[in-house]
Amino acid sequence: MRWTYRLEPGKYEHTIAHAQIEPVIPKCMLEERFTGTLQGEPFRALALFDTAQSVWVDSNHGQILLFRGGWVADTLAVEWSRDTAGPPLRLRRLLFAVAPDSFQTRNLFLRSSAEGWQVVQEAVYVREAKGTR
Repeated sequence: MRWTYRLEPGKYEHTIAHAQIEPVIPKCMLEERFTGTLQGEPFRALALFDTAQSVWVDSNHGQILLFRGGWVADTLAVEWSRDTAGPPLRLRRLLFAVAPDSFQTRNLFLRSSAEGWQVVQEAVYVREAKGTR
């Protein structure tokens, strides 16, 4: 998959990553194991999805994030938020352009409503042919 990660505002790293997505409970829950590199270091993430929420943890932060949401038209939109001393932190993960062999994700970050949403991660997932990895 093609993966873009925001290192800081205005600075992005473009790389290739891999994800293995499998049902862990048929018709109920998917598990994603995501691997790649970020600034030359290994990056790993684990996510669980159902139709209304997602759990995400990655090696860059180590914190378990619970996203809640659901389908809006043809896009799965889930959000996480945390109150802080300043403006709340909010993340939104969008899964869209879902097709039989591919889909795209966009992770958006919002520090405050005045700043608006900013893309912090973007990935284009494409199914690999069996035996290519």
